[in-house]
Amino acid sequence: MKAVIAAESEFDQWAVSSKGAQGLMQLMPPTARQLGVADAFDARQNIFAGTRYLRTLLDTFAGDVPLALAAYNAGPNAVRRYGGIPPYRETRGYVQKIQRLLGAGFSATTPPANSASFFVPTTRLQGLPRAPRTATRSRRVEPARPRAYYRWRDANGQDHASTAPPPDGTVYWMVRALDQGW
Repeated sequence: MKAVIAAESEFDQWAVSSKGAQGLMQLMPPTARQLGVADAFDARQNIFAGTRYLRTLLDTFAGDVPLALAAYNAGPNAVRRYGGIPPYRETRGYVQKIQRLLGAGFSATTPPANSASFFVPTTRLQGLPRAPRTATRSRRVEPARPRAYYRWRDANGQDHASTAPPPDGTVYWMVRALDQGW
């Protein structure tokens, strides 16, 4: 779950995606309502609902973690339609990112190296088109540098965010965001 939260929101409980997904596990409002979430920004509600939803997807796709992750990102109908991980760049990158996090020991306990689909790509299912080889696939991509931000609310109830810590004695949250567009 930590790897999913890291990929979805970088542990920012107030995160809102450009498509409207909310909170730590980036629940879409209709999904959140379906799962009984009253406040998608409440960390406890969001994590419990996101975990239940991921469990449902794991059951739907017979425990295949990459397919369940793809369904979490692109929707279960897209995974069914393509007979595997959809050929969407975002979804493939999402599944790979979580697998990298899990393979790098991100989980609380490091499982043995031969422990199934968490660490090995899922075999290509029949009918799933291969991504075309292009010059951009081989181009080196520089990872974005994470930056820490401090968020706090002052005595007047106004929210603040800064790269510098708040005044002493102020209760704050520290969140990470990418350099481009926070």
